[in-house]
Amino acid sequence: MDNIAHEYDKFGPWLLQVKSIQDIPHQYFEHQDTILAAKYCFKIPIKEDRRALHAGMLLYNKLIIIDEQRIVEFSVVNDQIITHELLFKDVQYLIHQGDLLNCEICLISQKNSLNFQYNLVSMDIAGDVMHLLRESINVVEQSSARPDILSQKHSELQIFSYFCITEKENQSLQILNYQAGLALGLLASNQLFQSLTKYQLLDSMFMTNGVELIIANRGKYVVQENETNYKFGHTFIPLKHITNISQQHDEMFKTIKQINIELGGQLLQASVDKDFVIDSLENLLVTD
Repeated sequence: MDNIAHEYDKFGPWLLQVKSIQDIPHQYFEHQDTILAAKYCFKIPIKEDRRALHAGMLLYNKLIIIDEQRIVEFSVVNDQIITHELLFKDVQYLIHQGDLLNCEICLISQKNSLNFQYNLVSMDIAGDVMHLLRESINVVEQSSARPDILSQKHSELQIFSYFCITEKENQSLQILNYQAGLALGLLASNQLFQSLTKYQLLDSMFMTNGVELIIANRGKYVVQENETNYKFGHTFIPLKHITNISQQHDEMFKTIKQINIELGGQLLQASVDKDFVIDSLENLLVTD
């Protein structure tokens, strides 16, 4: 079976790892030496009904390689190969998020970002990729921050078990704090246009492995009370990039507040109950 027939035979709405020259789509042959030398490589399929395709067509419009020091995205645009590169040392945080159908992995630096989507059926490869990316971003990093684990009941929660399965987590994690779901009621009374829609705060969990601050949530923090939500969101923030952690009142709801995580010019926020204690998060700050 030639390469083109092999590619068409294996095609589907899933990520595929590139392990040999036979796995490389012919559109990317000019980069085959770089691809085969990579630590890890996978290709991302186009979103198209297989019945509309035939052998020899562009079936994979993105190909990702992971080297020791960088991640590179090759994409086909108007029959041209466009290269987008991001050095691991510049990545400030990493996000893995999605729902029942579509998922996404995002790497964010101060000036650039790189993201790619995949179908949920590729969760196994995505888990391998996330594990490798986190190792590459946090290589040789160490931290003395080791907060105590909270009560055992938190490690038995669905949000924690789903995180461990999705991210193929096999190292010791310390649960810093857990935010349970909370009914928020109506918007704050000082809103110009008061809404009769009720809202709820979804549950979230804050963890560390001594190198990263990890936040697991439901893809968003606040939803309407009757909203169906099947999303997940996992954010990985290297402790070395966190410059400050603070809190402020939420402008929309009186019963919650915002945790501000500053990353040298960038700001991440998490919504929690107004009585949520952030001491364990502040203790993670790396000091010289």
